[in-house]
Amino acid sequence: MMEIAKTHLIQIDWDGPYKLSELHTLENEEIDYGIYQIYGKHQIYGSDVLLYIGKADQQTVGRRISQEGWEYVNDTNNIKVYIGRLHGPQTPTNDEWSREINLAESLLIYVHKPAYNAKSIASVPDFELQNIHILNWGNYRDILPEVSGLRWTSKLEDLDYEVYKFNGYEEMRKPVKGYEGYYEISESGRIFSVKSQRFMARCGDEYGFHIVKLTKNGVSKNYNVYELWKREFPNLSESIFKGAKERIY
Repeated sequence: MMEIAKTHLIQIDWDGPYKLSELHTLENEEIDYGIYQIYGKHQIYGSDVLLYIGKADQQTVGRRISQEGWEYVNDTNNIKVYIGRLHGPQTPTNDEWSREINLAESLLIYVHKPAYNAKSIASVPDFELQNIHILNWGNYRDILPEVSGLRWTSKLEDLDYEVYKFNGYEEMRKPVKGYEGYYEISESGRIFSVKSQRFMARCGDEYGFHIVKLTKNGVSKNYNVYELWKREFPNLSESIFKGAKERIY
């Protein structure tokens, strides 16, 4: 099982909507910093859609947005602004606060791909976002309530996956004599490869024929599966053995 590094949790409390004419109310020098969403009309996507996600970490949200020229876009009277303030058990240092704002903005932009954030999407810092986990609270509008860097970055791309299969119960396995550390045989007659950590398929399934080839130190040899099973499980009923007891081809 893959060991997952400790998650860096960023929590954002969203407030809004605000009109452009209300930006002056978002200039509190102590708390009005963080992430913001802009909603409005788009010529392709329609009305009241997410247009832009931005950040304000060196100046207040009100001042930052007022510099972006939203008053010149189409249907400016219906522009809506939502403010996301970061919160947690205690206020971090200014540098850490700024870093969390930057990471949150990057991950939210990459996941939601607002119409006016195309350049920011292309420069997402993949490695830095891999262990970031964002929880959105309050009126977060159209963005997801929970966003995981594990899901949206490349961290898990190189892992091998196998579809789970119901086995009913975990079969007992014993090492094959002479091949300890190489092969094991289960109580129903399946051969397990210790190296590959999976049961060996024989003729399309795990019980398809009665001969199996085992390899050790570069030397391969054929064995009768039933005989291997009987040697390791002499007290089990033969009805438990699911393989072929004799040649069937």
